[in-house]
Amino acid sequence: MKSIFFFVLLFYSFLDAKEIFTSDKIVRYLGSENPFVYTAHAKEYVSKEKEQYSLGAFDTKLSAKYDKKEYPATTGEFLDVSLKKPMENGMELIASYRKAKGTQEYNNIKTGQDGEALVGVKIPFFAILNNTNTRKLNLEVAQLDSVKYRFNSKDNLRMLYTQVLRSYYTLLYYKVLLHFEEELFHTAKKREHFIRKRVEVGSLAEVSLLEVQQQIINRQQRVLKAKNNYLRSLETFLQYLNISEEEFFQEYELKNVLQMQTISVDLESALDEAIHNRADLKMLKYEKEQLELKKQNAKLLGYPNLNVSLYGVHDFKYNEGFKIAVDMDFPIERRKYLGKTGELTTSIKNINKLQEKRFLNIKTNLANIIHSLHTIDKSIAYSSKEVKLVTRLEDVENKKYKAGSSNLFMLNQRETYTLEIKKKILKYKLEYLLLREQFYNEVGRKRSF
Repeated sequence: MKSIFFFVLLFYSFLDAKEIFTSDKIVRYLGSENPFVYTAHAKEYVSKEKEQYSLGAFDTKLSAKYDKKEYPATTGEFLDVSLKKPMENGMELIASYRKAKGTQEYNNIKTGQDGEALVGVKIPFFAILNNTNTRKLNLEVAQLDSVKYRFNSKDNLRMLYTQVLRSYYTLLYYKVLLHFEEELFHTAKKREHFIRKRVEVGSLAEVSLLEVQQQIINRQQRVLKAKNNYLRSLETFLQYLNISEEEFFQEYELKNVLQMQTISVDLESALDEAIHNRADLKMLKYEKEQLELKKQNAKLLGYPNLNVSLYGVHDFKYNEGFKIAVDMDFPIERRKYLGKTGELTTSIKNINKLQEKRFLNIKTNLANIIHSLHTIDKSIAYSSKEVKLVTRLEDVENKKYKAGSSNLFMLNQRETYTLEIKKKILKYKLEYLLLREQFYNEVGRKRSF
């Protein structure tokens, strides 16, 4: 019977067991609908729609016009239905049907009773000569925007993942700190029980009981402060997961330890990795390509705006004909050309300098991070030796106190100092982990959590 009860109890304990939350589980909550993730992709989503809009400049257009007039001296009727298809090279293909009757106000068109069909092409001479035009430019700029903002999304995610992991490690740091303070508090509570018994038998003065009660109150306050820091860091972390505290703890438990795994890095390989990975550097490359395209298109401002139109006409009564039209305008001062070319040349230079500046920033940041990682690693090694020493001294002081050769003040000092050294090591570990994430962020390394 006892065995059955034991297995039933074990079974229900298994069902109630919670999963330990580790960093690899963060990715479960960073899906596309997570508001932090979605907004990281926002410009990419918009740029795709803008690209589609730019493609609309090459849509085939159907247009129609109908005029009918009956004036005192003239009458007339005019119908024009046409299809226009813009081409990527700047030309425009035109096919239309029109029918004119009577006197026309705006042109000298005359057709047979059945109207006439026209097929033509409009040729922007210098645009074709330079292999660029406004429609093509807008599309290519929009396509480069799509690519650029894909990298923008990656760069935003790089920053987001760093924030999430930094928040996670900070949460664990405050969780362990709370555990340390609670242990210190429980030590004082146990000591109160020990002292109370000794006071009752007369081996200690009653003032000792007052001292330990004051010590308990002090340590209760420390626990409250540590708990407040822990709860604040918990809320900060859970916002990235987009779940409530209740939902989180229904499924998970947090580790009560801050594990630190050291990494081996050198500046030269880190710089190579950053140049290869950093999405923001690639964005600058595509911004420069956009400016080069715009500069190529700006050359058209230095030429006359020359359009040649050729039309073949078939009238269902008067047979075939043709029409050639040339229109041109040319600004003599060419200030638009000079200003636009100067603007784009300067903008390209600015991009080049921004690339240089960003590279120098990355190099400086990486050098500082690598130096700090080495320093913290050594500090942890020294502090680990120190904590062993102060723990031994605390044990000795505790034995002396129980033997009556020490006092509560000295024991409290030893316990508090031991805790401070443990907290110092914990802080070093947190700093190391945060710097490690900053290093991954600087080199643009993809997180596997």
